[in-house]
Amino acid sequence: YEYTLVPGGLPSLHAEKAWNLKVKPGLSSFSDRPREVGSGYLTSLLDFAAGIVPRTKQARAKVLLRATAGMRLVPTEAAEVIYDS
Repeated sequence: YEYTLVPGGLPSLHAEKAWNLKVKPGLSSFSDRPREVGSGYLTSLLDFAAGIVPRTKQARAKVLLRATAGMRLVPTEAAEVIYDS
């Protein structure tokens, strides 16, 4: 998403479909091995984001990781390890 601040108003939000990457399997597939999610899985998503966000803005850019319903079924401790990866 790209935000444009409007003085005295609400920010304007712009998003492109090409700025999203959905990968399979989902994060919940790591529930039995949560420490493995960072090795390659998240790296590929961050590489995708780095290809979109200009290098000069990457240090301040917010990257959203959107997980779906499957993560609600993952035990809390495993989910925390996955998200912290």
